[in-house]
Amino acid sequence: MPPIISRGFRGRRGDAPPGRLPPGQYLTRDFPVLSAGPTPHEVDEPRRWTWEEFRALPTEEITADIHCVTKWSKLDTAWQGVRVDTLMGLKTIESKLAAEAARAMAKNQ
Repeated sequence: MPPIISRGFRGRRGDAPPGRLPPGQYLTRDFPVLSAGPTPHEVDEPRRWTWEEFRALPTEEITADIHCVTKWSKLDTAWQGVRVDTLMGLKTIESKLAAEAARAMAKNQ
């Protein structure tokens, strides 16, 4: 009798090129639905742009692999748009990250 191996045990690595998927990841060609409702967030100062203002912001085009903690990977994903740090203001993000790092370091000493 052949061994019984579930699909989950064998994985769904698909036809990914060798070495491109981290262990335990499977290849997908689309984006899985990760949320069906609003995503909670916290902002110090809400900001708004008109469509014209938003379209006037600098954009970038990048191609990158995405490896999600929910075990899927999407290779060679092309993105075009406004960077989050452009929207938020790099100083704001850097100062918040520095403050969080300082708090974490203080806890560990």
